[in-house]
Amino acid sequence: MKAAYIETFNFRTGVRRTDLQGWPYVINPVAFKYELFRSPSEFSSSGDAVSIKIRSETGSESLTYHKIAGGECACDVRRISGLAVIQID
Repeated sequence: MKAAYIETFNFRTGVRRTDLQGWPYVINPVAFKYELFRSPSEFSSSGDAVSIKIRSETGSESLTYHKIAGGECACDVRRISGLAVIQID
């Protein structure tokens, strides 16, 4: 099921990104990937605490917490902790 709304929040920088659901990458009829962040330099190299809120088309919400490290290029971005897959509905 596609997300109706996606929001991220970086606790270190205070940056909130909203309405990220607009451009899903379809994996299969029931699985999608979304670009949740704009730049690898948004995150410290040691990792930032980040929350991700997703609302499904049926209205159910999921709020997860992650630690994401960044750097100068996309190759530097990595998930230190948190779910690799967030399931809704």
